[in-house]
This record gives sequence, C-alpha cells and structure tokens, in this order.
Amino acid sequence: MKKYGFRLESLLDYKTSLENKQKQEFSRALKEYTLQKEILHTLKTQVQSKQEDFFAKNKKIRGNQLIQMNFWLDGMRKKIRDHKKKVEEAENHLYATKKEMFKLMRERKTLEKLKKKHLASFKREVIKQNQLIIDDKVSFRYFLDNRKE
Repeated sequence: MKKYGFRLESLLDYKTSLENKQKQEFSRALKEYTLQKEILHTLKTQVQSKQEDFFAKNKKIRGNQLIQMNFWLDGMRKKIRDHKKKVEEAENHLYATKKEMFKLMRERKTLEKLKKKHLASFKREVIKQNQLIIDDKVSFRYFLDNRKE
C-alpha cells in the first residue's frame, strides 16, 4: 500500500515557520508602539503638570521665570513633536507587520486546505484499492470453490 505524502509539505512547513516569525515580529512591534505611546503620554502629562504647578505656585510671575518657562515649554513641545513622529513610525511598522502576518496566515491556511483535500482524495483512493483487492480475493475464492465441484 502507498504511503501518504503531500508534495507541498515542505512549503507548508516553511510558511508556518515564516508565520511564526511574523507573529513574533508583530508582538515586538506592538510592544514598541505601546511603549512609544506611553512615553508620549508621559511627556504630555509632564508638560501639563508643570504648567499647572507653575501658575498655581506663582501668583506674581516675574519676567525671567516666564522666559524660563517658555523656553522649557518650547523644548518640551519639540520633544513631543519628535515623539509623535516616532509613534507614527511605530504605528506604520505595526500595521505593516500585521498586514504581512495576515497574508502569511492566508497562504498557510490555503495550503492546509489543499493538504486536507489531498488527504481525503488519498483516503478515497486507498479505500477503492482495498475494495478491488477484496473483490479479487472473493472472485478468486469463488473460482476455486466452483472449480472443485
């Protein structure tokens, strides 16, 4: 009897390993995106609390304090703008890895469906061959039994 073999098994294994690697890459990209968003949120919170503290503590604001505060705010706004770009880049990378992961998942699932159909076809063929063998044995037995008489 024939041994079952799927010709595209190595391709299926390769696609599965690629998909696993892509899942890991997606996980890393998601962590990076989350980290960058948290850092951005921290920067915004820091600016807001610093402004609130500055205006709450200083009833009378001096010119040099205001200049220092504006200088600090300008620096923080630049940091926030730069970090927004990092968040955007991380988000773009996240979506690109997600898209690639779904593409690889579709390819793997297609190959698995093909394998399943191939296996079903193989089983039907084996059953047909076994039935032929049984029919031949029955015919041969019938021939031998009728020959003796």
